[in-house]
Amino acid sequence: STWANEKIKYLYKSFANPSVIDKTDNNLLINIKDKVYKLNEVGNTLGEYKLAEGESEYLFYTGNKIVSLRGMNTDTPKAEVIDKSASDVEYNIFNKAGVDFTTKPTAGNINIKEIDQNKKWEVTLDKNKLTAGIRGVPCVTIKDKNTGEEFKRSLGDGLEILDNTTLKFNAPNNFTTHEYMVEVTDLCDNIGISSKCVYNLNITKDPDPPKPREKIKSNIFNIDRENNIISNITPGTTVPILQENIEYTGKLKVKDLAGNLITSGRIGTGTTITLSLIHICRCRRIERCRSRWSP
Repeated sequence: STWANEKIKYLYKSFANPSVIDKTDNNLLINIKDKVYKLNEVGNTLGEYKLAEGESEYLFYTGNKIVSLRGMNTDTPKAEVIDKSASDVEYNIFNKAGVDFTTKPTAGNINIKEIDQNKKWEVTLDKNKLTAGIRGVPCVTIKDKNTGEEFKRSLGDGLEILDNTTLKFNAPNNFTTHEYMVEVTDLCDNIGISSKCVYNLNITKDPDPPKPREKIKSNIFNIDRENNIISNITPGTTVPILQENIEYTGKLKVKDLAGNLITSGRIGTGTTITLSLIHICRCRRIERCRSRWSP
C-alpha cells in the first residue's frame, strides 16, 4: 500500500509500549512516547526523531523516511513525515542523589579527609528507576568546576559495571578541594527512555585555625578579655602610668574624646585606649574608671 506516494516498507501499531519500527543497516528504530529512537545493534542511542504532540497510532518506515499516522478511525487522519536526519539525543535527567541513586563518596559537601585517594568512586542506581547497559554502554564524565578540566571514564578504561546497577570508576587524577560534577550517561529509565544521572561533589578542607589572640595583661588593672573590659583604673591615673602598667605585644595609643592622640594628663571620661590590633578600650568615668574595648 502507499501513503502520500510513499511505499510502505513496514507498518506497526504503536501504543504506550515501545515497538520496533524497522531494522536496517543494523540500526533499530523504536517508538517511545512521541519519540522515535535510533539505536545501533548493541543498543547505543545514535539519535532520535521527534514526533508531533500526541502519541502515534501507527508508524511506518519507507526506507528513507518515517511516517507517523494518527486518527485513522476519524474523518481527518493525519500523517507526519520525518526525514532520516536524527537530532542530538535528549536524555531524561535524574539528579536526586540519595533518591534516584546513591554515591560513594556521598554527594554534596564532604571533607577531603573522608575520601580515600586510592579508592574508586561509585554510583548505585535505583533499579526501579534506572538501569545501565540497556540503552548502550554507559560513560562517566567528571568535570572540575573550578578549572573546567574533564575526566572521562569508559568501560575497560577506568569504569566497571556490576549487575547493571552499580558503576565503579576511577576518581579524578590527584583530586583536591574543588567542586566536581559527575555525569553518567547512556542509562535507561523504567520505560525505556535514554537517561543520565548527574550530581555534584564539593570537596572541602578543615577551616583554618583561629589566629591566637594578642597578649595583654596588667599587674594593676583588671583585664577581662571575655567581656572586653579594663577595670580598677583609679582616679588620677595618668596616661604614662596606664601605658607603663599594661603589657601588650603591640602599640598602645591613648586618645581624648575628640579622637586626638594624647601622651600626658589624666585618664578621663571619653578617653579611648587603642591597641594596634584594633581593640579599643573606652574610659567611662573618672572615679573608679572601668574601660571597655570591642574587637
